[in-house]
Amino acid sequence: MRLGVSEEKYLKLLTDRGVAVESITKMDIPAGRNILEIRAKDGLHSIAMEEVQTCVRDACLYCLDSTAEFADVSVGSARFDANREDARPWNQLIVRTAKGKELVDLAVKKGVLELREAPADSLKELKEAAVSKKKNALKNIIRKSGSVKNLLY
Repeated sequence: MRLGVSEEKYLKLLTDRGVAVESITKMDIPAGRNILEIRAKDGLHSIAMEEVQTCVRDACLYCLDSTAEFADVSVGSARFDANREDARPWNQLIVRTAKGKELVDLAVKKGVLELREAPADSLKELKEAAVSKKKNALKNIIRKSGSVKNLLY
């Protein structure tokens, strides 16, 4: 259940919101909605991202890599704005290397992975989100180091 948050703070937030951890079946941050959606056995719970942000581990504030840029394949929630409900059960793959393509192709061939083409806009949105994460992380690093010239705090 580690999602880049302080586990203790996050568990308290869930408890305060009446969400039993063991009942959670899925979590999502829908594009453009600024909320965390938690699907649980008792229904859908929504928590404003401002509240969730208070649970973020300090280390995550300085992380520049939201999409595992050095991975052969990375996976994240599909965030197709126009068709949000249609995208909900899907994840988005980024295949970066020949080895990654080989693994994905094998998974498809074995029937353990189903692929669907993502809308063209989704890559643009993902890149924008990744750049935003980098900019915010750099701002936080500069603030922590006290200098734009010395980023090693």
